[in-house]
Amino acid sequence: MRMVVTRSKILAVVIAFGYITVAVVMSGWDTRGVFCIGLIVMVPLALIWFPDEISAYCSPNTRFYVGRGFDSPTPPFMVTLSGWVGLVGFLPLLAYLFSR
Repeated sequence: MRMVVTRSKILAVVIAFGYITVAVVMSGWDTRGVFCIGLIVMVPLALIWFPDEISAYCSPNTRFYVGRGFDSPTPPFMVTLSGWVGLVGFLPLLAYLFSR
């Protein structure tokens, strides 16, 4: 399957680079801080950029002997929605709470 680059995906990358730019400006090139915000931003970006691949993952096997697993795929739009909630909602809230 070929990945289609949409406006939504490009906007997500622009917002992520904005977060990293703000981290660089606020921390004054503190490498650890910029690296951490880069890692944090990669999770919602992965959910936005690869919803089909992530939603297709399902396994009836338990993980670490907890629960019973899951055997039905998640709808891709829910994966994308959770990525946007994480990128636009969770990261600014996290930055606000850490700045206090």
